[in-house]
Amino acid sequence: MYDPYDDYDDTDLCDFEPDPLYGPQGGSWSGDFTVYPNPASHSVTVRLNPALVEMEREVSILSLEGKEVARHLLPEGSLKKQYDVSGLSPGTYFIVVLEKGKKRFTDKLTVIK
Repeated sequence: MYDPYDDYDDTDLCDFEPDPLYGPQGGSWSGDFTVYPNPASHSVTVRLNPALVEMEREVSILSLEGKEVARHLLPEGSLKKQYDVSGLSPGTYFIVVLEKGKKRFTDKLTVIK
């Protein structure tokens, strides 16, 4: 059977290696921040793109229904901060990074036990 992709060489187009600074194993990288490990059972680390540490931000964890279940401060100049999620029920949540009280970045977080 003919496969049109047999002759396709994408090695020049896809020379990608994961960056340990921005894409830790078991995490997710949105371009502006990364959340790892994901899924998480005890704690999760939120790491900002280094270009975004010039101001204080807040990190909010929302249920799928949009209810805020936790809010934490990410101080100005902080590249990363670890948050305890062991008290959250297993499920999917949204991690929202707020800047001056307004939503700036969002990613999903899965909590497991």
